[in-house]
Amino acid sequence: ILPKKLFKMPKLLIDYLKKKKINTLIWAVSALRIVSDFKALDEIEAPTMKYIMFSGEVMPVKALNYWMDHLPSVQYVNLYGPTEITCNCTYYKVEKRHAADEMLPIGKSFKNSRVFLRSETGAIINEKQQVGEICVTGSCLALGYWNDLERTEAVFIQHISHRYMLREIWDIMMKKVI
Repeated sequence: ILPKKLFKMPKLLIDYLKKKKINTLIWAVSALRIVSDFKALDEIEAPTMKYIMFSGEVMPVKALNYWMDHLPSVQYVNLYGPTEITCNCTYYKVEKRHAADEMLPIGKSFKNSRVFLRSETGAIINEKQQVGEICVTGSCLALGYWNDLERTEAVFIQHISHRYMLREIWDIMMKKVI
């Protein structure tokens, strides 16, 4: 775990990564942006990295390209996961530079999840380039919002075989906590 104070001094952060021979970063986009915004890789020899994975918000292509310019042999991976899952549910391996006006894809589902789009009517959208609500199913999905059954029932759509189990699971969780 990196000392938090290093993120206030990006050049020292890069130096720390080099000294500790860290080869994999799994950071929030905002952490990577600190380095690119301060141009910390311009003045210090870049650390030896193999993988840089990022999530938490949309990665600006300009910031990603900055990293790619300084560390071109690294495998960059855009991770995606909405709040309602335990971490990430999709990944996109960045294989090329993207234009400044492009958005990075969220990529493919991890094996423990399925990601799909639903229309306003609730129908599953199978065509590419369509707009819809991103939905996730699988073992990465949370059981619901903490201490908010009403919101959980409104947002978490239960498979018919699980619909009646939700209340029972909720009651068990609340009893153990209280």
